[in-house]
Amino acid sequence: MEMQVTKHAAIRFQQRGIHGIAIDYLLRYGDSTHAPGGALKISLTRKNKEKIVSSLKKEIKKIERSSKIVLIEKDNSILTAYHK
Repeated sequence: MEMQVTKHAAIRFQQRGIHGIAIDYLLRYGDSTHAPGGALKISLTRKNKEKIVSSLKKEIKKIERSSKIVLIEKDNSILTAYHK
């Protein structure tokens, strides 16, 4: 979801040490409730946080396994693969 960030919000992110990746996670996995003025309040529930952490742990394991593999490539074609 592509969102416009107001100048006010950008300043607040910087002042409060809120990084872009945190905003991305909130937009992807957060739950929304109504806020004053017709706005939405988006926050990450404990359950959704645990889902993200579990998913990231699985990705880390995949990365660790991938670091033990070598690919041989030529002319944009994978010729073979083997374990280090």
